[in-house]
Amino acid sequence: MLSALRFRIILWGLAQLVKFAAWRYPAFAARLKERNLVAQLKARDEEIGRWYAIRDGKVTSGAGLRADAEVTLAFKTAGIGADLLMPPINWLDQINAQRISRSASTGPTTSATGSPRRS
Repeated sequence: MLSALRFRIILWGLAQLVKFAAWRYPAFAARLKERNLVAQLKARDEEIGRWYAIRDGKVTSGAGLRADAEVTLAFKTAGIGADLLMPPINWLDQINAQRISRSASTGPTTSATGSPRRS
């Protein structure tokens, strides 16, 4: 219960940080204008999450899940999601979470820069 609340707060804070960074850093705001997408982060077990939409450089966000999300980052539980998203970031834990299916991502097979991923 507490981990679900913590996860929701982290996801809400992430939206606020992205909006602040776009306001504060013009180069970041310019990068946001390059691509329109809907992404979401969620906990698979609790079915809680938050979506983030980037349209023409403007970031909007809302609680819940969207069926039209182009990219989804799913964590096995809200507790695991909260632990992996909070600093200090332990990169070994991040890798192990992907390896043992505690987190997964779905979406197009292109990198963040728009170039195809190499297999």
